[in-house]
Amino acid sequence: MQAKPTGDGPGLAPYPQMANYRLMSRSSAAMLIGLLGFTAYVIFVMIVGDWVLTLHWALQLLYFATAGIVWVFPAKRLIYWSAGK
Repeated sequence: MQAKPTGDGPGLAPYPQMANYRLMSRSSAAMLIGLLGFTAYVIFVMIVGDWVLTLHWALQLLYFATAGIVWVFPAKRLIYWSAGK
């Protein structure tokens, strides 16, 4: 016998047996988002970095130091979200 949709309940309801089923856990989603986001960030930093290499060494230092640290803040938020905090 197949379950009939009821239309009430959380999750993937209207099927009651799937009410607590999630498509992807937070940690899996965070890993996917983190990998895609970090890859996009690295590509962006490399593209801009090619241009920065033509500038004065002090500006290069400032850019690469900043680019090397900035990614930590969104990663921290993503990790806290993944942990459910």
